Amino acid sequence: MCKKYTACKGFRNCGWNGLFKVIRKLYEIDQDNFNFKIYRKRTRAYIDPGPFDKLSVSRATQIFGNSVAAGIGMAIKQELFGKDLHTRKCAKATQLVVKRMIDLFG
Repeated sequence: MCKKYTACKGFRNCGWNGLFKVIRKLYEIDQDNFNFKIYRKRTRAYIDPGPFDKLSVSRATQIFGNSVAAGIGMAIKQELFGKDLHTRKCAKATQLVVKRMIDLFG
């Protein structure tokens, strides 16, 4: 089944840690930038819930949303991921995985 998707090879190289590293980096870019917002209305609890925070399915599903996929695409085009080679390699695979999750649950 994985052979059908172009994201699978890149995702195997990155794994879930690489995926969330890209999403965290995108959140940090968003917090540092005052001119535009990728993660509107999202707080740190969406990205890094604390040990005593209430678990929320709605927060988890918003991580895999259209705005996240679009934000990753914009960050790739604008080269906002910086010098970390692993994050840059995983960004495209992460974008495709997020789009697949949208298709799966959307």
